[in-house]
Amino acid sequence: MWKLRHYKKAIQKIGLLPQEKRDIYNRLLLFIKENPVIKTNSQRLIKQGHKNNTVGVAKLKIIVTKKYAMPVILALILILGGGTSALANQALPGDFLYPIKVNVNEGIRTTLTFSSQAQAQWDVERAQKRLEEAEQLAAQNRLNEQVQTELEARFQEASDSFEKNTQEVEAKNKTQAMLELRTSFEAALKAHEQVLSDIASENQQTKESIDALLAKVRARVDDAEHQQEEVQAHLETQSQTSLQILARNQQNTSGNKITEVEKFLAKLTLATSTQAQTTEKMTSAHAAYDQGTTQLENEQFAQAITSFQLAFRSAQEAQIIAAVNARIEIKLDSFERSHSESNENKNEEEHVSSTPEDIQHQEQEQEREQEMNENASSTQEQHDNDNEHGELNVSSSINVDVQLQNKEMELEHNGKGKIDSDL
Repeated sequence: MWKLRHYKKAIQKIGLLPQEKRDIYNRLLLFIKENPVIKTNSQRLIKQGHKNNTVGVAKLKIIVTKKYAMPVILALILILGGGTSALANQALPGDFLYPIKVNVNEGIRTTLTFSSQAQAQWDVERAQKRLEEAEQLAAQNRLNEQVQTELEARFQEASDSFEKNTQEVEAKNKTQAMLELRTSFEAALKAHEQVLSDIASENQQTKESIDALLAKVRARVDDAEHQQEEVQAHLETQSQTSLQILARNQQNTSGNKITEVEKFLAKLTLATSTQAQTTEKMTSAHAAYDQGTTQLENEQFAQAITSFQLAFRSAQEAQIIAAVNARIEIKLDSFERSHSESNENKNEEEHVSSTPEDIQHQEQEQEREQEMNENASSTQEQHDNDNEHGELNVSSSINVDVQLQNKEMELEHNGKGKIDSDL
């Protein structure tokens, strides 16, 4: 009960901006329009509402705009399922539905997962979600330092929880379950390590953020390999009968996994590089499975278990690499298409805004600007003429003054000469 109260408090702290509320309303409204009810009587409406996640449009608008919009929306998510909850599951860090994804959807699943084994399986899935979110954002050049730090912390939390729950499974002597959990987690780590490395080598803009996350993943890979060594040492303490049973179970598990992945890959059209990686992994899976079968026939049970684990891990790595790359390509295409449509709409809006009145106004502005330029040119020309005229006047005045001074000196000289002759 305390967990439910904890998540109730967490839900109450989640708030949306007005624009985000309008976006949720518009998305739900679109879903309602695309999935109309067939009958209009109240009982049919209620049943159809639960089935198709629909509610009355008018009532929905009132609900979304009220003070307690967020709790009501979360109640709709929990009661009706699908709809907004499904949209939230596709959200990435930075999207307005992402808090609902990690705090509500995943929080509820964590609360309702009781056994240590189920919790550990869920931890593997959560860790993969965080890594895949980082991969999708990196492919879109949206993985900044803040988001990388958040994803790294969430990945670390899921990994720590996995280790705790797996140790509890091992303490209960559930060796088969423990082997499958550790093999699954190691496969997930190595597959995402490969995907992140590929993205980092192709995208220099987000390489720094990817490298920081890669360091955490590789540290976990090292831990997983060390744990496998401890598992191998633990197997050697088991009786031959127990080992034989475990080996045969691992043979069945790895064989089923290889078949499952082959069917999965047959449905996908992958890029050449991804196809090469998955082919290499599946080749390794078949080789390890054949080796394990031979070891099992020779009663080398501990070695056979290790080989079957490798077969399972290689097949699962191929599946994860293929699935992640396929989703990244879909997300990237959608992201690029969205940006292209946004730019087209922007250009179209700019074109539509150029009405005849706007064009006439622009022409008038251009005419006024041209007239001002002509006036400025005329004023500058007059100013230049005045300056030239002023220079001529000054020059004439200087010449007159010089002539007067020469005349005075001449008269002075003549007068002095006359006086001297008189003397």
